[in-house]
Amino acid sequence: MTGLVHQALRYRSEDEFLYATPEFVSDGLDAGDAVLAVVAVPNLALNVAFAGSGHWILCPYDTRTLPEAVVHGVARAHPELVHERGSAYTDPAVFSTECDAHRPDRLPAGPDGSPFSRGRSATVRPALTAYARRLGLPEQRT
Repeated sequence: MTGLVHQALRYRSEDEFLYATPEFVSDGLDAGDAVLAVVAVPNLALNVAFAGSGHWILCPYDTRTLPEAVVHGVARAHPELVHERGSAYTDPAVFSTECDAHRPDRLPAGPDGSPFSRGRSATVRPALTAYARRLGLPEQRT
């Protein structure tokens, strides 16, 4: 078990996505870890919630359709970028402070009983999706 591997894949074509994804999945499974592909979730929370849990998490981002600010933020929220050199990774506490300047005063409490642990990965996505929907996030964004 490796602890946590959390990478962003910024891709510009379907071929680029299809080239990188199987390699990531294979490497994670070969390490004996659980592998997740996660889209549009709070990535800073993943760094904390899954720390030391034996997961490999890949977050794909289609740079053809995302605003430049989001593409830049992706690099700051992920410790590693697939097939890219260098890192703009920012400590989660620092990045969260910056993001907090743009959030509502208070968010509703999230659901309890959805632990982030090996063997329970499948329960996390529905819990986060339900929470996001209660906050008014459109279905296509969950």
